[in-house]
Amino acid sequence: MEFKKQLGALDVFSIAIGAMISSGIFILPGLAFAKTGPSVVLSYFMAGILAMTSMVSTAELITAMPKTGGDFFFVSRSLGPALGMTSSLLSWYSTILKTSFTLIGISHFLLLVIDVNIHMTSVILCIVFIVINITGVKTVSRIQLTLVTIVILITLFYILTGIPKVKMGNFVHFAPFGLKGIIGTAGLITYLLLADKSIKREYALQYLIDRIRKLPAERTMLENELKEILTKNAGK
Repeated sequence: MEFKKQLGALDVFSIAIGAMISSGIFILPGLAFAKTGPSVVLSYFMAGILAMTSMVSTAELITAMPKTGGDFFFVSRSLGPALGMTSSLLSWYSTILKTSFTLIGISHFLLLVIDVNIHMTSVILCIVFIVINITGVKTVSRIQLTLVTIVILITLFYILTGIPKVKMGNFVHFAPFGLKGIIGTAGLITYLLLADKSIKREYALQYLIDRIRKLPAERTMLENELKEILTKNAGK
């Protein structure tokens, strides 16, 4: 099934960055810190390495098999349709968990400003985002680009104002929960990073496929034009 190309490089970038710097930065660090303490930096480093291996594999699969369908196509082609469907259902389930985590996080932030029911607010937000996505991927990308720009500016402001306030005394008890806490927290972070990847992968996949397919098409078109020019010149 072919989809009309509606996303550009900036759109894909905003969707990818928006997924990575949402709850993974504004909510997860507090939960991770509670489980491992200041050594959470090591947990993030380990999780980044583990997530990178999955992303490299996905990039290779997209290049080798430029088809839409995501996990289902890749797994079904290599291991059969039954396992392909199982993989797709697991990816769908992980996306549901990640989305629920994000909606609850947004509701908690709203609770700091106004008195709201967390569960009801999460349901309402879910409906709002469903409606936005139904309007089309181009609309989603524009909204995402605006939100990502705002979030990046806020993050830069937080970093620049926070660096002078860092106290090395807070790192004295670096790993209060030991190696078990570091590894366990790395697993939690990795899961959420991979869930983020599954959300943005389908948006980016068709754009990448279009670029892969367009290169040989452009080369063939240029070769045909060159042959036509040479033929005309030879006739003259």
